[in-house]
Amino acid sequence: MKQTLLSVFFCCLAVFSLAQHPIVVEYDYLNPGKTRLGYLTDKNDTIFFKKRKIRIKGDTPVSFHLINYNSESLKVEAKVKRGINSDSLSGINFLSFFSTIGSFVNVPGVDITKILPKRGPARNEELKRLRPDLEEINRWNFESDIVALDTTIRAKLRQVNNWKIVAREAKKLRENTSLSKAETGKKMIQLLSGLSEDAPVALADENLAALLVRQVARENATYLKRAIVSYSEKVKKRPASRGGLVMDEYDLAEDNIKGYEEYINDKTEPDIQQTLSDISRSYQAVLNNKFEGKLNAILDGNSELVSLNFFQKTGNTDEPKSGQLVHTEPFEISGKGGIRISSSFGISISSYAQDLEEYFVTNGKISSSKGDRLVPSFAAYIQFSGKREAAFKLGGHFGFGIPLTESKGVSFLLGPSLLFGTKNIVCVNLGILTGKVTRLSGGWNLGDSYSAAGVPPTRTRYELGYHAGVSFNISELLRK
Repeated sequence: MKQTLLSVFFCCLAVFSLAQHPIVVEYDYLNPGKTRLGYLTDKNDTIFFKKRKIRIKGDTPVSFHLINYNSESLKVEAKVKRGINSDSLSGINFLSFFSTIGSFVNVPGVDITKILPKRGPARNEELKRLRPDLEEINRWNFESDIVALDTTIRAKLRQVNNWKIVAREAKKLRENTSLSKAETGKKMIQLLSGLSEDAPVALADENLAALLVRQVARENATYLKRAIVSYSEKVKKRPASRGGLVMDEYDLAEDNIKGYEEYINDKTEPDIQQTLSDISRSYQAVLNNKFEGKLNAILDGNSELVSLNFFQKTGNTDEPKSGQLVHTEPFEISGKGGIRISSSFGISISSYAQDLEEYFVTNGKISSSKGDRLVPSFAAYIQFSGKREAAFKLGGHFGFGIPLTESKGVSFLLGPSLLFGTKNIVCVNLGILTGKVTRLSGGWNLGDSYSAAGVPPTRTRYELGYHAGVSFNISELLRK
């Protein structure tokens, strides 16, 4: 007997322990159909299964492991929808999960550095296509005419403007939510390689990138400033008269100088440095972004639904709701018992197996008049059903009805219900009832001779009947 009791105890303990195991949801943002559910074992192993509904028994921690999710652009929160005992929505922020749980899912990250080109042996050649030939400055005063210098300045300004375009495209890639990390990294490398073949390698290291960006900005600003100085000096040395075409070139150059000075000034170097820094930061953000994250929630017996809500990030705030809601992924919860309780009010039509009668004496005999066969009542119900959300579902009810006619007495109602709407808005109720009715007593029957004056002897008693009615969940209607 003692051995049997111990066996039962350990079986119950095993079931209880299994119920407390943390639930793991591996959610693929780009491929929701590949979402997997599982639970964490005592050895920190994750066992997955294909079902999507989360089944819980009591308070249960749930860890959402998000993959293919761009945390640079999106913020996420978990919202737990609870039942009648706790109807509020609770938001859960990113937190480190409980220390006793350990790590859940090992998803191999994507190492973009594996597809980077090899680093060149000479550091001074890094970003070589972005760096100007400073030795060319010394040749301008002797070898270049104003047309060649003008072409040089325009080419360099076009290159600087192209860097701004690349910075905008890099920012778009950094914030893109429709690509995986591998796809984003590949496109980013292609974009940077268009600037310079060695840019993906040179800008991958944060410290080296900061040094190179400052150097490239300083060299290009110096190049442009010296170019505009040489250009201005050559314009000042215009010949007295060397033909109409040549003079037109000098007149045009004088106008160009005014336009160039709007772009080539003391702000040139910080502007170039800011542009290249934006490119570098976007690139490094993609390299460092794991495109995954963890989100945790506690579910209890009142939990009906947990949803992952993804918001577009705006500004520097970490508040999820500060941005636009871009996606919601719901997970239905099946809790222990799975019963949802709600209340409703409406009209019920009731009737009894034997007609209601009012008794009196006529010509010395007991007679009666028939009452209403169908009695309308104001009814209040308590509905119970499963927690499953559906357009309609079966449930049950119990409640009471107060007659709206001269009939007296409260009737008590019980039976099945057909519930419409995910919130049980409309309820169609059928079933049995019991209520007080008036019947002849003392063995008297209709038609018996009765010599006494007044009403024949009667008594009230409970009898069974049936009812049908429609009711409405007022609290949910008002909430809408």
